[in-house]
Amino acid sequence: MGTGQKRALSEDTTFLFRWFIPAFQGIIGLFLILAGLHSAGVIVLAFVAANYGFNFLWELRFCRVSLDGDALLISKFSREVRVPLLWIVEVYGIQRHWIRIVFDRDIGFGTRIKFIPLTRLVGLDQEHPFVAELRQLAGLSK
Repeated sequence: MGTGQKRALSEDTTFLFRWFIPAFQGIIGLFLILAGLHSAGVIVLAFVAANYGFNFLWELRFCRVSLDGDALLISKFSREVRVPLLWIVEVYGIQRHWIRIVFDRDIGFGTRIKFIPLTRLVGLDQEHPFVAELRQLAGLSK
């Protein structure tokens, strides 16, 4: 069980960017159409549809991740799994954009996940600090 020391590793803004911003853009597009600016409204609605599609396909890949003692709590918004840190075989991060974790077995979401880490100021040639922390907690060396 958890130690009560649950700490979020991933951003919470995923839901905002996935649903609310495109909905706001859609309302603007409908308003433009109703206001008689049909061509501008259609362009905005086409942009919104493309944005929804891109966000849906792109963000389906990302999980919400928290550290809870000696385990990770991984959520895909509809269900959550608890995965021991010892199951991690690789941690890889591209600067501050996303982190990939590979496990030695299927965790219910496959053998690897990606998440958008909490924002930290790091240089372009540096890994996010969570990458090193997860490697250390899992007993991995770079």
